[in-house]
Amino acid sequence: MYSSFVGHLECPVLAVDLAADLVADPGETAMRGLLYAPPAAPGDEPSLHAFALARAETGNGFDPGPWRALLAGAGLPWPEIVLASALEDGADTSLPGAAGVGSRSGVCGRLWKLSRACGASAGQGGIVVASLMAEPAGEDMLRLCAIQRITGYPALDSSAAFLLGLLAEPAVSGRSRREGVTLLFAGRHTVRAGLVFQDRVLGFFELPAERVLPADGSEPSVLLHCLEDFRLGWLPKERAAELGGFAAVVPALPGEAEGFRPLFVTGPCADRLEGRGRIVGDSEHRAVNNCRGLLYGYARLLEERAASAVPGR
Repeated sequence: MYSSFVGHLECPVLAVDLAADLVADPGETAMRGLLYAPPAAPGDEPSLHAFALARAETGNGFDPGPWRALLAGAGLPWPEIVLASALEDGADTSLPGAAGVGSRSGVCGRLWKLSRACGASAGQGGIVVASLMAEPAGEDMLRLCAIQRITGYPALDSSAAFLLGLLAEPAVSGRSRREGVTLLFAGRHTVRAGLVFQDRVLGFFELPAERVLPADGSEPSVLLHCLEDFRLGWLPKERAAELGGFAAVVPALPGEAEGFRPLFVTGPCADRLEGRGRIVGDSEHRAVNNCRGLLYGYARLLEERAASAVPGR
């Protein structure tokens, strides 16, 4: 299922997700890892090894030591490349009520601004998917910059990694090239959604789950209304701010995207949206969505670089 994007990964790569909001079990505080190993011999299949590691006292920081010990204990070598995703702000998302979620609006704003740093228009053109990993985090992204200094490779905010994780599924990325799709992360503390069409992110929002996704299983009417407006480009930043979040949509959504009707959902609370869209994977599959996204994003970046190096391109 991964052969659609790992062809450009020619060495072992470890992808780690440090955001506690993404684990499947509400009582769990594990960090997740996914190790990709290329084929050992021609004709062999690449391998993927999934890991869970107890969350460090430093929260979303990255300490290579425990990961080295974990891989060594499994008889696996330390990889040549380490990619990571984390929540950029200092909110402790393991606490009830998601203290600090409101401050995430600035982080999401910087995610949108990243498109300009990567050479893609933040207006009509949106964010090119492969560009999400093309540049290091901005200097004001202190946590991601600290992680990048340790790994030497891109570190992404969890908002970007979740989009890439869903696009790593061939059924999702293939559909997104034919028509616009809505990708949604249903977390315990946050709900994130992106509009994707023809390899571009054309809209994004992040809202507190406690305001839009009722824990009692009742109708998520606020979220459904926000999604309807979002797909039409009518969800105002002011409305998202009232809910404690952030929203951005390109000035004119393309008609060819056909309203971004297909909805693909991941995250620990995805089951609350049963019947509203297609839930991607079981709970364990969803727990490593961001790790899969890091591998996919890096493979796409290498693919783009290889294509640009071809004479005449």
